[in-house]
Amino acid sequence: MSRPLLVMLWQPPLEQTCLFPLEQKLSLLIGVLNRAYEIFTAHLKTVSQAEPHPTLLFVAPEHYFVGKHQNAYRRAQKQHIQAILALWSKDKEHCILLPGTIKWRQVALPNSIEQQDAIDAFRQIGFQYYKNLKRDPLQEPSWFYTLDNRTDRNFIFNTSSVFHHGKIYEYSKQTDCKDLNESEHQRATFRFGSQSPMIEIDGLRLGLEICADHDHCLLRKKIDESHQLIDIHIVQSNGLSNLIDAIACHHHGVYVHCDSNAFTNSLVLSFQDGKGQEHHCLNTEPENGLIWWQTHTKSITLCNEETDKLTSAFSAIDIVSLRPAVNVSENKQIINPVKRTM
Repeated sequence: MSRPLLVMLWQPPLEQTCLFPLEQKLSLLIGVLNRAYEIFTAHLKTVSQAEPHPTLLFVAPEHYFVGKHQNAYRRAQKQHIQAILALWSKDKEHCILLPGTIKWRQVALPNSIEQQDAIDAFRQIGFQYYKNLKRDPLQEPSWFYTLDNRTDRNFIFNTSSVFHHGKIYEYSKQTDCKDLNESEHQRATFRFGSQSPMIEIDGLRLGLEICADHDHCLLRKKIDESHQLIDIHIVQSNGLSNLIDAIACHHHGVYVHCDSNAFTNSLVLSFQDGKGQEHHCLNTEPENGLIWWQTHTKSITLCNEETDKLTSAFSAIDIVSLRPAVNVSENKQIINPVKRTM
């Protein structure tokens, strides 16, 4: 069944908003969300009642919610952010929100069960991370295998919160790439997320990645291992190009990348029979940092034997981009997409 989508990307000026107090960031975001919902409501009036009800997919880039000097928020602040946004989404049906990632810290008391559980979980995910990269964990930085000897017990996460009808779904980044600032490196450890990057909301199967996750083809590997299908592949990042080999939606799905640099990195591709086509956006509101597209995905249910055909990796010849400046890479070497139309 075809599912219509209104994909809306928000491009806030992160170099400015990173200096805002938390409440000012929330106020700015709520204002933008209200405007986005007004646009969505107006869009619904143009849709025939005979067609399936569209879904609004609102995505903001990585690191919208960080403190001054790129410091992590406290856990209580993270929960406050989530409570405010969950309340906003409660009466907004057919809306899926990913309003920027939250950098936050968890402090475990020394010698506590919570501390040891955190260390054990961190080590397990970390070993799998380096194994996926075909590297020996014991050859990695000393903090990885001597956690028990550390005096600090601050764990820092980079978490994407997904909101739908008042419910909250979480996914935390599973690859470490300059997520800690210089002062945090002295007293904290980046903690790999352990949640599945695949969730189902409103009948749509989403696959999530945060920045370096995409660079390491994390979701692509999960799809290959599980033989599952995802309708929409969502990437939130802060300065990352698009990696064709890492696109993991099925061959009738949608790829959505929201980066802090909208001009060169943000991209929305709709796939039909494995061919990815960038469409002209419906409209933009530069004063609000909003840009949106109308597209659709097919929800597909298949047995395992049939999924391989619909989840095989894409290549450069499968992608058609409208913008010469957009960064698309294959095998981690930046190339201009092979096929472009102006």
